[in-house]
Amino acid sequence: MIDKDKIILMSKLAILDSDPQMKQSRKIAAKYSKDFIYVKNLWTQIFISIMLVVIIAIHVLWRIQYGMQFPSSITEMLDIAIPYVIVIFSLIIFYTILSTLVYKKMYRRATMKIAKYDKIMDELKNLSTGEEIAYEKFFAS
Repeated sequence: MIDKDKIILMSKLAILDSDPQMKQSRKIAAKYSKDFIYVKNLWTQIFISIMLVVIIAIHVLWRIQYGMQFPSSITEMLDIAIPYVIVIFSLIIFYTILSTLVYKKMYRRATMKIAKYDKIMDELKNLSTGEEIAYEKFFAS
């Protein structure tokens, strides 16, 4: 006999399983939080670095086209390069902090979804084991 509580719990599990983000939440929650955040931050830093290098290269080529002279000494080269380096590092730091916050929140949400699913699953298992014990007692007497 299927009892009403089991049907309710199974329905809740079915609703959680039908969530399209549940598969992604399982993948996220399967990793340690620091590993997940570290890998995502690494990809963010690589992407931002590539984009900034491309943008700065375009800007330098544009400046050369419109009359910038090539540096003839190290000090002139440093005068040109230091502002770009400062911009690169400050934006990488900014986006790393931002992505850390975003990915921590994403990890927290995924683990909360999985914890909710596991809690319902445990309740269902407890109901099932309680029923089995009751049946064993009934047939033993």
